[in-house]
This record gives sequence, C-alpha cells and structure tokens, in this order.
Amino acid sequence: MIDSPLIGTPQWPKDDYVGHSETKDEEPDCTTPEPGSGEFRGEIIKIDKVDVYISKPNTTTQTAIIIFSDIFGLGLTNIKLIADAFAEAGFLCVVPDLFDGGSVPIEKMEPLEADTSKMTLGQKLSNKVNKGVVMLGMIKHSPLKAASIASLVIDNLKKEYNITRVYGQGYSFGASALLKLMSQPDTIQAACLSHPTNFVYPNDIQTIKTPRVLFQCAEEDEQFDDKKRIDSEKMMNGRDDVKSQFVLFHGAKNGFAIRGNEPEVSRHALIQAISFFSE
Repeated sequence: MIDSPLIGTPQWPKDDYVGHSETKDEEPDCTTPEPGSGEFRGEIIKIDKVDVYISKPNTTTQTAIIIFSDIFGLGLTNIKLIADAFAEAGFLCVVPDLFDGGSVPIEKMEPLEADTSKMTLGQKLSNKVNKGVVMLGMIKHSPLKAASIASLVIDNLKKEYNITRVYGQGYSFGASALLKLMSQPDTIQAACLSHPTNFVYPNDIQTIKTPRVLFQCAEEDEQFDDKKRIDSEKMMNGRDDVKSQFVLFHGAKNGFAIRGNEPEVSRHALIQAISFFSE
C-alpha cells in the first residue's frame, strides 16, 4: 500500500515504480481536506480559440499539467478544484474544453450514481433515458478529435508560457484522448490515467510511449475490468522504456477520482497524482 503524503509535501516512493509495474491495493487513507472548499483560483480564457480553465502557481514553472476531463467537461465543478490543487502544488494547470462546448450537461450525471433498486418503474425508465444521453455524448465525441484540441493548447503553452515539460491527467473519457497523445514520442512526459474509458484495447495500451505512467483503477468498472487491468499490467511489465504502476482502489466505481461522490477516495487519488507528478 502507498502511504500518500499531504499535498504540501509531495513525494513518491521510487522503489514502487522504477523499472517495473506493480499493482497496489488502495484504501482511502488521508487527512488532506478534500479539493472542494474555497473559491476558484483560476479563470476561463481562450487559448488558440479553445476555451480552457487555467490555474497558475505562485512561482514560475516550466511544467504544465493538462487535465483531460470526463464527458461532463468544464461544467464539472470538481475539475476546476482539482486544477487549483495542482497549481497550488507548483504546476501550471490547464483544462481544455475537449468538446467544443458540447459536453454532456451536468444534470445528466445523477443517473450514473443513482441506486435503481429503490426506484419506481417510471423512475427506472427515466434513468435509462438519461443514461442513453450520456452514452450518446460519448459516441458523439471522438478521442482523436479531443486529442487534437489538446495538442493545439499544448503547442500554445510551449510558445506563450515557455513550457518545456507536459504532464497529462486523464479521467474516464479524457483518459482515452490522453492515450492518443501518449502514443507520440516526446509529447507527454508523465501521465496519470484514472478509470480510463472509451479507449481502443489493447492497442492504446501497447503503443504508450510516455516514460512514466500511473494507472488509477476502480474495483467496480465495466470499461476497465479486472481482465483488462491485469492484461494491461502484463503488457507494461518488462518494458524498459516505460515505468508504470497500477493502483487498485477497493470498492471504488468508475468516476471515483473526479465526480466527488466518493470524496475520501477522490481526495486520496488526487494526493497520489500530485505526488507522482512531483517526482
């Protein structure tokens, strides 16, 4: 088990990931306040005609973290709070609108978290319709298109903000877009993939060229189930060019690191990601 430090003192146990991939079982165990209290420190601006939420650190940095959001995009409050937490840790953090204003409305998130066992027949039917809206949103937006939007932002950051190192944090659908860029050499120097969905398996895993990768996996996840997770770890094992680690969060469901319905677990995932990127 990884004993994650507080956000203010990030560190990463080197022997846990150098030279090999190893699955770690995780339980929420941290005392850092959840990334939710307080006002936003960042702002929405345009970068190369793309709407982005940008949060800047208090000190000069040449390292940027690009957050690849889930299908709910910039409308999700937690995505901005997480960006602020990365900025407080010393990174320039940018969240591009990967959907060109067409992300799934936040109110459609509720069906994904609802307990259908307590619903009436009418409520269950309504729930299925709303889930269908979310699925259509995923189908409508291509990970390749989202990756191309992120590439425009990254190129601009290198020119306008003197960024020399780019890290990627991908959540659910966003992880699939991040994986597209991770197949390109010298594009993403480190990446955290949290409960990835909508990616091409196994090709997107096999073609990873990012030197350091952290997989944050949900125990209950139809998109990245036990077989895919175990097989992916086997693929990454033995690769001298990529240092990887797989972390399994017990009892967690897809979306745990971003949607805030499991605050203790999402806080732990954030602390772990900051520690990883700070290495």
